[in-house]
Amino acid sequence: MPAAVPVWHQLARSCATTSRSATPSSSAAPRTTDSSGLGPRRFYERVTVEPAPSSVDKENGNVFGGFVVHLDGKSALTSARNLLQAQSRTLAIALAGEWDAQQDRLRPSSMPLTRLLAASLDVVQHDKQRFQDNILRFVHTDSFALRADYPRELVSRQNELLEPVEEHLKQLGIHYRIVRGALEATQEQKTVDAIRDIVKQLDHLQLAAMDSAASCGKSAAVAVAMWHGLDAGQATNAARSEEVWQAEIWGTVEGGHDLDHADVCVRMNAAELVFRCAGLHREPEPS
Repeated sequence: MPAAVPVWHQLARSCATTSRSATPSSSAAPRTTDSSGLGPRRFYERVTVEPAPSSVDKENGNVFGGFVVHLDGKSALTSARNLLQAQSRTLAIALAGEWDAQQDRLRPSSMPLTRLLAASLDVVQHDKQRFQDNILRFVHTDSFALRADYPRELVSRQNELLEPVEEHLKQLGIHYRIVRGALEATQEQKTVDAIRDIVKQLDHLQLAAMDSAASCGKSAAVAVAMWHGLDAGQATNAARSEEVWQAEIWGTVEGGHDLDHADVCVRMNAAELVFRCAGLHREPEPS
């Protein structure tokens, strides 16, 4: 087995991908970022992707156990000493790309896939129920269902930005009750059950991705729609529909609104790639 290097502890937090309420701070690695969000200096030169140990069929050479990111020939490990391993070669290459793109200093905020995978391996797979519950807690206060009742232009723009989410939910047979000018939109039990059924079928990486999407969008509906095929751009605009409209009218505050939008966009793109690599963009099979 090739040598391994515990690289993830050198970043700010091993599981900084999931929602603030669900991320177990007790499992976090020591903070090594400075006030600018930069981590330690890049400590490796070459990034490669290799088949995971004992994952190659000796007879035909097929890989069946996943792929591991290697730094200078050493297997990368999470803070819990799990291999930084993805089941999909495409996802592993994307992970390696995050590491290879780092400059003189590591920037954890620019490594959303690495953070998702580390969280799924170190935390989520050992506590799936808690993360399932965290997604479901958004259902009755879902940003998709809580919409403005004025002005008319905002109402119209929100409807437009949220329509792609609604289309995916319809295809899944999920109905949301829309409420305007309120702080809560209690949904029918069958809506909760339908989302629970989807959440329970996710593996730990997909669950980490859905939890991240739900938490940054304050919406189980948007996260489930992403699982079904909604793209990251549509998800970002849906999750920030009121902010999008305000920016179109008044412009953005540099260093504020633009950074918030970029953060949501990065996290949504990471979640989308996880779902795409999992092959989950499909209609549910008929019963």
